[in-house]
Amino acid sequence: AFCATDPAQLKQTSDPVGPDNSDAILAAARESVLIVAAWGVYPKIKRVSEVLALLRGYEIYCIERTPAGSPRHPLYLRVRDKPELWRKDGAE
Repeated sequence: AFCATDPAQLKQTSDPVGPDNSDAILAAARESVLIVAAWGVYPKIKRVSEVLALLRGYEIYCIERTPAGSPRHPLYLRVRDKPELWRKDGAE
């Protein structure tokens, strides 16, 4: 996936997800002890739904939530924060 420190750059990219991103997410999920979502206040709603569908069957954690309920981006979190269950079984 395309990475940028400025959300505006993501909007300018024709394919920010990339062709192998879903496969990489599933491979990482299979090898992980804990899945932590952390996309912040600029989620691509369609992609969130796609990723949650990919992760159906997994528990998904977040460290903190935005006022809208999205998993907060780690840049704005305290080191002492601990993950909490965000979605059970990948359900929306």
